Amino acid sequence: MEVYDWATSGHLSAAISTLNRALGQFARWHGIVYIGVTGSPASREEEHKRSGWGEMVYLYRTGSRKYAYEMEKRLIDHCRSRGYSANDIGGSGGRRPCQCDVYYIYMLLE
Repeated sequence: MEVYDWATSGHLSAAISTLNRALGQFARWHGIVYIGVTGSPASREEEHKRSGWGEMVYLYRTGSRKYAYEMEKRLIDHCRSRGYSANDIGGSGGRRPCQCDVYYIYMLLE
């Protein structure tokens, strides 16, 4: 699996429009995207690699658990509204990462 760290940071409202545009471009080339959040990138990379995903791209990083889950939800909602989300649920429904110093919002591509 190829892993890219293109993560941005900052307030949600400042980053969301840029990330939504980026998701649209990735979806144009890859068809569907999966959005997730993690506090332990290495273990999630291995887990998704075993699941067959081809690429993992870190999109956003924050020290706030609340902001991480809010960004995940907003990005999933955006992708679902445009028909290119591989997420079965609308965000914050997966495993909860431990209390971490940094949380990453990532995108998976086939």
